[in-house]
Amino acid sequence: MNDVPLSGEQDIADYLKSIEDFPTLTMEQLRTELRAYRLGAAAEKRLIESYLRLIPKIAQEYVSSGVSQLELLQEGNIGLMYSVRRFAGEPEEFESFAIESIRKNISRVVHERKTSES
Repeated sequence: MNDVPLSGEQDIADYLKSIEDFPTLTMEQLRTELRAYRLGAAAEKRLIESYLRLIPKIAQEYVSSGVSQLELLQEGNIGLMYSVRRFAGEPEEFESFAIESIRKNISRVVHERKTSES
């Protein structure tokens, strides 16, 4: 994963292209990774990378909010990282939990922006 901060349209395009390289996990792989996550950071990284594709899809729902695409993606990433660290349910529930966390984080920043502009 590229640790360089995103700054412009080309960076966003590069980011969107790079997340396509991470495979989506099967349910059995998800079970294995969730068990392994409790044992180390490598599994955390694999979990985050395998669910990065959710973020642009969710962020797209907020493009008319006045918040930049870059900020929406960054907040979505934070929401995904939060979901990986806080998830304690069954593997079948992880994707829904991650989507909810991503949406919540993005919605929060959109709400804060609207409130500060008022």
